[in-house]
Amino acid sequence: MEGHLLIVTGNLGSGKTTFCAKFLYEGARSFGEPGLYISTVESREEFLTYMKGLGMDFEPLERKGLFRYVEMLTPTFKDALMNFSKELTKQAVEMEARRIAIDPITPILALSSSIEARAILHNALKLITKNLGAIVIMTEEVPIGKMRIGHGVEEFVADGIIRLRLEVPEAGAPRRIMEVMKLRGRPSTGRYTTLR
Repeated sequence: MEGHLLIVTGNLGSGKTTFCAKFLYEGARSFGEPGLYISTVESREEFLTYMKGLGMDFEPLERKGLFRYVEMLTPTFKDALMNFSKELTKQAVEMEARRIAIDPITPILALSSSIEARAILHNALKLITKNLGAIVIMTEEVPIGKMRIGHGVEEFVADGIIRLRLEVPEAGAPRRIMEVMKLRGRPSTGRYTTLR
């Protein structure tokens, strides 16, 4: 899957941040692949504390140069997408990242038109995936009851789309469900996986 751009989508509490963290953590710890995490909503301290509670200690990986956390919190201006693109490229190339997570991309895309979003995503993110051979995962917030992803353009530039859902039954424990919606170059099975 190297050199691919993936979208992980889902509503609040579906496990998107944990999914990204696990992807970077195992890549660095088990395979020595440098990982870059860009957050638009959470500070480094909050992330490290929360993930340590889930059994993922990123600080030793940081010291080895295998993990980097970049805060790009609450963008509020129109050029945010272009500035984001430049910072992402700089950080990714500098550390020769093989795995990149952008969590979530939603606040940045909300400041741009669909045409701008599509151009930036296609040009910047696809360039990084091809030149570095990196896998890039972006998370997208989906309001409860909605099906469309973000601007409706991200799904066309992505090589894969994974939907996470949180089901809370009237009786019994909540379940997290993962559905692979699209995976370029692979046949779709239409299968769901329950995450524990």
